[in-house]
Amino acid sequence: MLRAIAALLGRGRGRSFLWNPARLEHFYRLARENRREIKLGLIYLDLVRFSEVEQVCGRATCQKVLRRLEELLRERAPVYLSPYVLLAQDTLGGDDYVLLVGAAQREAGLSAAALAEGALALRRGLEEELAEEFASTLPDRLRLHVGFAVLTLAGRNAEADIYTALKEAFHLAKAGPDPEKIRHLADFKDILARGAISTLYQPVVDLKTGAVFGYEALTRGPADSYFATPLRLFSFAEEEGLTYPLEKLARERAIRNLGALPPGVKLFLNINPRIMSDPDFSPGQTRELIADQGLTPRSVVFELTERTAIRDFAAFRKALQHYRNQGFLVAIDDTGAGYSSLQAIAELAPDYIKIDRSLIHGLEGNPVKRALVETFVTLAGKINSRLIAEGLETAAELTALAELGVEYAQGFFLARPGFPPPALSQEAVELLRSLRRGTLTPKGGPRVGDCKETCRTVSPEILTREVAAYFENTPAARAVVVIKDGQPQGLVMRDKLFHQLSRQYGYSLFMPRPVVHVMDAHPLIVEEDMPLDQVSRLAMARDADKLYDHILVTRRGVFVGVLSVQQLLTVLMRTQVELARFANPLTGLPGNARIEQELASRLEGGLPMGVIYADLDCFKAFNDRYGFQRGDQAIKLLAEILTSTVSRLGGPDDFVGHIGGDDFVVITSPERAEDIARAVIATFDAEVGRLYDMEDRQRGYITTCDRRGRVVRMPLLTVSLAVIDTGQRRFTSVLELAEAAAELKAYAKGMKGSAFVRERRRTPPAAGEVACSAENSSRQPMEKEGKKNWDGESLN
Repeated sequence: MLRAIAALLGRGRGRSFLWNPARLEHFYRLARENRREIKLGLIYLDLVRFSEVEQVCGRATCQKVLRRLEELLRERAPVYLSPYVLLAQDTLGGDDYVLLVGAAQREAGLSAAALAEGALALRRGLEEELAEEFASTLPDRLRLHVGFAVLTLAGRNAEADIYTALKEAFHLAKAGPDPEKIRHLADFKDILARGAISTLYQPVVDLKTGAVFGYEALTRGPADSYFATPLRLFSFAEEEGLTYPLEKLARERAIRNLGALPPGVKLFLNINPRIMSDPDFSPGQTRELIADQGLTPRSVVFELTERTAIRDFAAFRKALQHYRNQGFLVAIDDTGAGYSSLQAIAELAPDYIKIDRSLIHGLEGNPVKRALVETFVTLAGKINSRLIAEGLETAAELTALAELGVEYAQGFFLARPGFPPPALSQEAVELLRSLRRGTLTPKGGPRVGDCKETCRTVSPEILTREVAAYFENTPAARAVVVIKDGQPQGLVMRDKLFHQLSRQYGYSLFMPRPVVHVMDAHPLIVEEDMPLDQVSRLAMARDADKLYDHILVTRRGVFVGVLSVQQLLTVLMRTQVELARFANPLTGLPGNARIEQELASRLEGGLPMGVIYADLDCFKAFNDRYGFQRGDQAIKLLAEILTSTVSRLGGPDDFVGHIGGDDFVVITSPERAEDIARAVIATFDAEVGRLYDMEDRQRGYITTCDRRGRVVRMPLLTVSLAVIDTGQRRFTSVLELAEAAAELKAYAKGMKGSAFVRERRRTPPAAGEVACSAENSSRQPMEKEGKKNWDGESLN
């Protein structure tokens, strides 16, 4: 075969194949007929800064150099390129030369790595011979640029293939004489040609259920090679403009190797944002691959990596929407690590937000990181995104994430990447199980799953005429849900369908076509455990034309029902009425019935909590001096301070209740309790002065009558707080908890100024024993006769 190519091209003659690519068409036909590829090597050479040589030494000398170089290429190139065979030599004019080479034996093949070694050997040999011959003629040693490319004859267009290979070789040559980089490029191309990558899978875990929610596909280069790590593999591809073929290969391997997935489980595929606008990137290829594995587009999440920033969001959003319309989901990776992740969230409204490892490391002991993660939890809830924490490595980090309300996580603590997809570590399974047993009962109010309704479902292949007939025969039906393998694909609302069909050509255009052409491919989809108030915010944030569409309800991605807007409003109204019945009329906060229910359910759940009991000191004297209206203002001030402080420093499941009068309760996590108590004291002491007349405020006390009618001086209002940690001491009932709180609160009231006391007892106390730590607003150590095992600390 190679002899035939050499004979046809005319080895050694100029302009033999570059200027007449039709001569290679015969071998393209052979490749098509034999259904196999023919690989040739293309080598480009030119003299470095040869125009400067001409300026210094003259045109005649340069012509002599070029003639000698052509002779050396014909005579010596076969030696330097061995075991490859020189098939043809061509010129681009001037000092630019192109060689076509092939393997001497068919079974030897032709690899990019071996071709690189041959090209470098050719350059070294030619430079040595030119230096020896022109040492006395030229002031400096001649240097050569060299580049190479593998030319594959596989039944495509000869002219286009030659141009592509030549451009690649030219680019490599002009990049600079870096032998190491040339070898790396050759190795990289061999990796692509042989498909020598491996795919590992790391589970993404649902922290509420402990089940695997999905798998992220992670690509690795050949072990013990320069490209073993993904960072080096993908960075090199980006530098050399080879990102698309690498990511295409990685996607194909990730989908084929994983096989079928259980219903609701997702496959996360890393995608460079630049690839989305590549004309060669097509969702059709990915759709065909996943269809072969029995998957649907909604099973696949395109994970946009943060390696590069998105420059034109408008154009990118348009390109991305095309793939979303197919049903593919979108995640933003490395959120918080830099570049434009926040802008990407705002512009693209992703289905998933992945928090970078930098925000997760040491989360349990870093209040700033906790605040940032809490902010992302709130943000995700408001824009209907799901939050995934990356790089989880310790049990403490997992516990902190669960407390903060993060839904999903992945990392070495849960499972290391592997193939086949690995099971979760035993330590992680046990911790997730214990967290599930002790999960805090959500703050009152129903979940969407409590009020979902049934709805007719159809397959994507059903014709629109059948759906229209169903609506005509079932007047009460308002919607139909399109599902595949249990997963929702879209929604058809009755009114919208008939509106589409009534438009010009609508009936004839859509009736004979599958229902996917008329369905809404992006309805609001929520998990059944989402609080109803959160669902209502998402529903009301929809576009005006979707405000009254049904809401689809899923259980781990599998369709279980719908929620109509009418049902949503009815349940919310009923809930508000129920809350109002048990709310304190002065502050609007939950009253005793709700407080007792909340404490009982959380004690039963077993998750440690910090309970803060609060009341005002000297309130009766204040009420007697200023009257009930001013007294109500004092109670409302404390309620507002407690509510705002918990909102600022507490967690998503924290609770504030009004026991009655000037008594309140706060339920939070143990580690937040002291910070909340300190903040309440500081804010109250700063704000309480505005309740007094200027004269009393300046004096620092009020005068009033005691029970015997004597005029006495009473200090200004202060607040006393009792903090109980149910993780330190086990309580069997709400009554036992309340009794312990009353004892601590009485202790706090014996201190000067606003103060809080935190119980340190791990067991019920012996008679007369009080074991606690305390702080007051004067920030001074406190001692009081009859109090045992007490230690104070300065707040300054």
